[in-house]
Amino acid sequence: MKKRFRVGAVAVGPPLVLAPMQGITDAAFRCICKRNGAGLSVSEMVSCEALVRNARAAFDKCTRFEEEKPFSIQLFGSSPQRFVPTAKIICEKRLAEIIDLNSGCPDPQVAANGCGAALLKDLKAFKQVVSALVEASDLPVTVKIRQGWSPRKDVAVEAALVAQEAGAKAVTLHARFASQGYSGKADWKAIARVKDAVGIPVIGNGDVRSAADALSMFAETGCDAVMIGRAAASNPSIFGEVAALAQGRELQRVSVESQAKLLFEYLALVSESGSSRQKRFSCAVVHAHWLARGFDGALETRKRISAARNELQLLAAFKNA
Repeated sequence: MKKRFRVGAVAVGPPLVLAPMQGITDAAFRCICKRNGAGLSVSEMVSCEALVRNARAAFDKCTRFEEEKPFSIQLFGSSPQRFVPTAKIICEKRLAEIIDLNSGCPDPQVAANGCGAALLKDLKAFKQVVSALVEASDLPVTVKIRQGWSPRKDVAVEAALVAQEAGAKAVTLHARFASQGYSGKADWKAIARVKDAVGIPVIGNGDVRSAADALSMFAETGCDAVMIGRAAASNPSIFGEVAALAQGRELQRVSVESQAKLLFEYLALVSESGSSRQKRFSCAVVHAHWLARGFDGALETRKRISAARNELQLLAAFKNA
């Protein structure tokens, strides 16, 4: 594993990226992952339409802590024209160092509007979107793709080449088809094929469930960076574990104490967000459920989390494990 890679002029090190995840990668959680060794974090996907309308929820997804640099905002939409004012808002307000295009989300509601992975159905239209973002932005633009909409047509290499030609500075491949969702096994060979085909950095994504998996992906695909999603939701320390394993150091096993400490840290950070107490608590419950995995007594801990009615009870759910 290299120490860093570059997205345009932006240096990212270590080459480990926190994946964008709806309802999970809020500013507090991203900050925790950054502290634990993520080189780059990506926002929850943000609607171009909502950002242009000045919707508070959209801007909330773009907020970050000062230590969270570099930071990437992931946008979704279908019309090239709508990406232009959105990119300008991000650049003028310096909300991020990188802009990422979501052309990989398999959610049917997103795809029904021609967004996310639906962009891969028409690579000419896909190129127009990437070109519009690149031309409107003075920040480097990246794209996240799937292998295609369905196994009937693998467009991973073609889409990556189209993105490169349109000016993208890196491409992330989740090595599944949109129709698969998160089922089946990720095809890491597809990541290797994309890496062989393009000259821009390639970020691999899919089925990285442990530090060993991350190092295997580097070795098997030659990718420049690895993006970690659901495994980080339950274990934000995984980024540091990758670096430790690469250096031959022994990994510390996830424990109820380590997870409780992470939840306490999340609660301290989210309290600075300015959100209502109810919203802070509902977000904390989501993260508590994710963190209550991988240690003895985790199932009972999750039951206590479900019964918790305030932050003190959430923390107590871990202490009683």
